[in-house]
Amino acid sequence: MESSPSPQPASPSALSKAIKIAVIAGIAAIAFAATKTALEQRLEKKKAIEEFDNNRRDIATEMKRELDTEGGLSADTAAKAMNKMRGEIDRLAAKGGKDGQAMKAVAEVMAEIQAKATPYLALIKRIETDNPMDMSTVKDKADLAARREFGKEMLGMNQDLLSTFNSVESNLRGKLQKAGATGKSTDDFVAGFMNGYTRTSRIQIRIRKTDETIAKSLIAMTDLMEASWGKWKRDGENIVFEEDESLKRFNEIANEVQKAGDDQTAAQRELIELQQRK
Repeated sequence: MESSPSPQPASPSALSKAIKIAVIAGIAAIAFAATKTALEQRLEKKKAIEEFDNNRRDIATEMKRELDTEGGLSADTAAKAMNKMRGEIDRLAAKGGKDGQAMKAVAEVMAEIQAKATPYLALIKRIETDNPMDMSTVKDKADLAARREFGKEMLGMNQDLLSTFNSVESNLRGKLQKAGATGKSTDDFVAGFMNGYTRTSRIQIRIRKTDETIAKSLIAMTDLMEASWGKWKRDGENIVFEEDESLKRFNEIANEVQKAGDDQTAAQRELIELQQRK
């Protein structure tokens, strides 16, 4: 029995659409929260904050333009935005002053997030070029095994990235304490910082969950294809299964990927719009 067009959400375009802005959100959110809470009350820093806000909105506008025209963001665009935002934080930290220790700690947190995010973006770029969930291009069982390992790698890196985002507050406090920054002003800085960061954390968790769904779906699809080996064949971009149960499961997985992609696109848009606000 031939699979209908419904499995096609598992094609390259759906997977590419699904996981683009995963790491930008955390960096942009942290940067926004930090500058607003730590620096905006300093008269001498107002110009720096205005410049940061303008650059932040410009970055968000560029991302929204691609999201509107392409239906998602490329890994290259995500990396470019991440690097720009990191540069903004480093620039503010270099100004020193009364909040120098706090901003230096923020810059260090950013560096650690970027260290986790960079290989993840490289993985996402492989999704755009290799199309691992397009089962119509499977060559042999070794190919299926490689795709399964890709899914496992994505799942592990996604969880590692989520843990990094969830540990931002404790990480920041630890760096401030190590630098000798203590007292009410430091506590106020961290509290305000996290107040701003929390505004995006719920969306960030949604993105991480959609990535988890996509990775698990890739693993499940390779397991299905291997378990049904010899009982399916390619017909163009479709997969023809001999058993109705296999076809049903294939379509279920494909639909899960489609839903995850749609959910993440919606979350991407929310995050971009948040970064565009004044």
